[in-house]
Amino acid sequence: MLIAILTVSNRSLQRFFFEDGSLAQNSVTNAIRSSGNLAVPLIQVDLGANLARNTIPTDESQDPEEERYGNKLLIASLVSRMLLPIIVMAPTLALIAKYLPISILNDPIFVVVCFLLAGAPSAFQLAQIFQINSIFVTTIGRVLFQSYVICVFPSTLVLVILALQVVEWSK
Repeated sequence: MLIAILTVSNRSLQRFFFEDGSLAQNSVTNAIRSSGNLAVPLIQVDLGANLARNTIPTDESQDPEEERYGNKLLIASLVSRMLLPIIVMAPTLALIAKYLPISILNDPIFVVVCFLLAGAPSAFQLAQIFQINSIFVTTIGRVLFQSYVICVFPSTLVLVILALQVVEWSK
């Protein structure tokens, strides 16, 4: 995100990365664009694989630690990944947008994306690490389900509305 702000704020960097036919545009910019086009389908496949019940080991012996700490871990991971970053980043972004002369922060799309990134659900890599090590497998599946199926829609609505309010306030 910092690199994006620096690139947008500097005209020579914009020309370097986005001028038609330039080396950076043909290599770096197009590679990032291609990766971005692949991101959503890849995330959907990965989420489906992580939530599928046939990928969870069928070992019937439940880990007593998971039974004892599973719900606490679920709540702590949802709060620490989807709520705490917004509590820190939302006021910071709002104050920067209001008081610093950075033109990109007047762009509603950029501010909305910053808010959505700050409140994004847990990473799939975390779930894969837990599954490989066979610890808290059921709980991490519940974390993914809660964050991507239950929480993502209301949190996206709240974050977009909050970001648009910040854009309106910062004018």
